[in-house]
Amino acid sequence: MDALLAGPELQQRAAISDSVGRWFSSGDFASIESVADAARERRLRTSSGLWVIGLVFNGIDDVANSRKAKDDAAWDALEATAQRWIDRYPKSPTGKIALASILHNRAWFYRGGGYASTVSPAKFEAFYKQIAKAKRYLVQIRSEAAVDPNWYMEMLAIQRVERGGQPDEFERMFARAIAAFPDYYPIYFEAVTYYLPRWHGDLFEIERYARTVMRGRDERAGKMLYARIYWYVAQSDLKTDLFRRSAVSWPDMRDGFEEILAEFPDAWNYNSYARFACLQRDRATLRALFGRPRGFDVVEAAWDGPDQLARCREQASNDAR
Repeated sequence: MDALLAGPELQQRAAISDSVGRWFSSGDFASIESVADAARERRLRTSSGLWVIGLVFNGIDDVANSRKAKDDAAWDALEATAQRWIDRYPKSPTGKIALASILHNRAWFYRGGGYASTVSPAKFEAFYKQIAKAKRYLVQIRSEAAVDPNWYMEMLAIQRVERGGQPDEFERMFARAIAAFPDYYPIYFEAVTYYLPRWHGDLFEIERYARTVMRGRDERAGKMLYARIYWYVAQSDLKTDLFRRSAVSWPDMRDGFEEILAEFPDAWNYNSYARFACLQRDRATLRALFGRPRGFDVVEAAWDGPDQLARCREQASNDAR
């Protein structure tokens, strides 16, 4: 496990997800079990604060998706592999959640990735039928699998898209999820996805939700969650338009990043913070970040290309106007 968490942030993420994907494909379930058990029991995180148990399931998703599984035979084979895992480790929550994820991902294979207006009624029918199958399985395994926060993640993701789903049902499940795992922030991201304009909400609803989350936690945790929520919104939807299109408060987001850096002083987090400060034209924060005593270690993947990084460095060097 320690070897997987060596090196810089992006290397850690790839090492965990890629290893899990290889182990799943080769049937090395013992290795996945070892990493997943350690991740849950020790509450392991990467150097930037990313939860390792989430990366375990990212590794499954990397091999069980519609880009790679192109027909029913391929999906049948993936389900059979997960079932062999469960047969070998019948008390393990990890294999069961992996099968639930595969059942869920198969629904998107039936639907396709286009806009709703481009999806035929037959494809939608196949999608909803498969979503219902995945939900039934999640309910079936709840007593064994809900010890892992990703059981709640899967259930929330399914409630977001299921036929006839209701907001109050989703919100009750979200409340149960954060009661069980209040610090597992990917759960908050799944709720944010529900409130995105392309699903069931709008950008003002996201701000209402973020404020509710802040009030439900102590000051420090609330600030960190506020920053991570809008960090996620930018990555998943608004990109460089976060401050132009959303109701985000930069002072609150900035305070959240300061708390994140106090706990996880990783180069990925510093670069991401600097990128947002640049988008908001906060020169004072940029100067403080680029002028760190030990220097600013650039992580190019955190930026929208070298031109943006150069512009932000120049912005930091300008006198405040």
